[in-house]
Amino acid sequence: MRKLLVVLTAALMVQTAAFAQKTVAKENVLKNYVTDFEKNYPEVQNVKWVQYDSLNYEATFTNDGVLQQVIYSNKGTEKRWYVEQEYTPKAIKDTLANSYQGYKIKHVCIVELRGKMTYQVRIYKKGGLFGRKQKDPKQLNFETNGKFIDAISL
Repeated sequence: MRKLLVVLTAALMVQTAAFAQKTVAKENVLKNYVTDFEKNYPEVQNVKWVQYDSLNYEATFTNDGVLQQVIYSNKGTEKRWYVEQEYTPKAIKDTLANSYQGYKIKHVCIVELRGKMTYQVRIYKKGGLFGRKQKDPKQLNFETNGKFIDAISL
């Protein structure tokens, strides 16, 4: 029993480390990422940098009242603009109403990656004793015209 507990504890620690992210100072971010960010967003002052691993960083900030993220990785630069739900295209709202009844929207964002723009919608069902737990989370991807692309279980 003791060995099982030790093995489970070690596995949990490894899993936690694998998904660890930490807030870092700008000085600890790869120089080319900071240079690119400052070139593209010279007016932005309050940036929160998060490091996922040695090559993956995320800059979160507000620009003109819109929450944005720029994610730098060896796969490219991904830009995200978070959208208020009332500004979500009607075609996306219709898909949610018809195909995902009982789901709540966590957030909606416009994503640009490798020159292609899409909408990402994160949804979930309420669960748990008091409905506070998020069950069956999904990421729905749409073209900018609202046409459904795919759904990914998270």
